[in-house]
Amino acid sequence: ERMSATLAERVTAAVASASGPRAQMEAATLAFFRFVAEQPRLWEVLAFDTGPFSSDAAAIRRNQNLVVTGLLVAAAQRGGAAADPRRASALASAVNGAVEALARWWHDHEDVAPEELTSLAVRLLLPGLEELLAA
Repeated sequence: ERMSATLAERVTAAVASASGPRAQMEAATLAFFRFVAEQPRLWEVLAFDTGPFSSDAAAIRRNQNLVVTGLLVAAAQRGGAAADPRRASALASAVNGAVEALARWWHDHEDVAPEELTSLAVRLLLPGLEELLAA
């Protein structure tokens, strides 16, 4: 629970410190990858363990989805769009799933820098988010 709160705080603070959608997504994604790099054993348990901690991992994912949902709703509102919480929740789940998949891939490709993973994630996800949040 403490690590889940720490991750949420880092992602939220990263978004707050950046200006504009691209910079905010880059900051949030980089905060996630740096957290994974700093907490490799925790990440292994969350990403790969199906044992006694799987319900804890699911709770952390739900919390992270809530955090990202809130950030997406706020982004839509700043852009002047009507914020649909259900749509934002679906998008948060997709974003988190994609970023987690990159982090799992990273587990076997540790020579890749967090900044490179961040660039891949942002270039893949941001165009769709911008379109869907503006609708």
